[in-house]
Amino acid sequence: MMNGDLFSLSGELRNYIYEYALSEPLGLRCLRGPDGVGRLCLQLKQELMNANSDCYGDKDGKATAWDLDFLGLQRMVRADGRVFTNVEEMPLIDGQIANQLQFVNHELRRETRGLGIRVNSITFTSTQDGDYSVLRQFLDFTKQLPQPQHKHLTTIVLKDRGAQEWAVSLEAVSKFCRNNPRILVKMHKWKASPADMNFVLAALEIKQVYRREPCFVTKITSDPTLQHELLEENRVALGIVSTLPANFRLFPVNDVFEEMNFRQACLDDKEYCDYFENAISGGIDAWIPWIEEWYKNGF
Repeated sequence: MMNGDLFSLSGELRNYIYEYALSEPLGLRCLRGPDGVGRLCLQLKQELMNANSDCYGDKDGKATAWDLDFLGLQRMVRADGRVFTNVEEMPLIDGQIANQLQFVNHELRRETRGLGIRVNSITFTSTQDGDYSVLRQFLDFTKQLPQPQHKHLTTIVLKDRGAQEWAVSLEAVSKFCRNNPRILVKMHKWKASPADMNFVLAALEIKQVYRREPCFVTKITSDPTLQHELLEENRVALGIVSTLPANFRLFPVNDVFEEMNFRQACLDDKEYCDYFENAISGGIDAWIPWIEEWYKNGF
């Protein structure tokens, strides 16, 4: 279809075409350039995000080696020996700038402005300990984004790996959520990993501190003395942290619950596990349903 034919269609039909063209199966990812400005790019391919192997390539020797962590690409080593240590340096193989229609002409740029963020989720990641926090990245992005386009945002995914600026930025993002109840913010907390027995305590912290649901402790243990001890551990935080709005949901660090890995972590830390298992009817099996719910809908 030539450009003139496209603009001969009704605005409503053109919007359907734009939404179809701009929809990405994996959503968009916000990457910061050397100038500090966040740019929306196509999300990394799922097979790379979930890779268990370090090497991809073909038998002709056109191999590409990838080092990934749970947040995505951190280092890429190409066959020609070039090493890229951060996402800003990497060529945009799987991260080309989103909405290529905007580069066709002024009319398409004007008509598609803001549509890409309406039909896609946007992911922010911190790839190293102490890196620029995902909360701060998102807040800076909302400042860069023209206010009229805020209404187009639908789903924000924040993948945290322990960066600083937690408390102040968390409150600012909470305020944004309260002012924009239609926008869903999903944050994957770095401490909430089923490979660590602290996973259970992270769930309790979220429920007690961020959701003000002290009764959740009964899902962890039925021992009144242990319940009291666990609730007391979060008592100080209750006086500091505000309740999160309903559209700000906290999730475990990874996307899929691998039950066998969790059970293995419990076996590896037997003394710690027995401390809880002996104090709850049903043992570890009683934890599985609410963990699955946490992965599905967040807390």
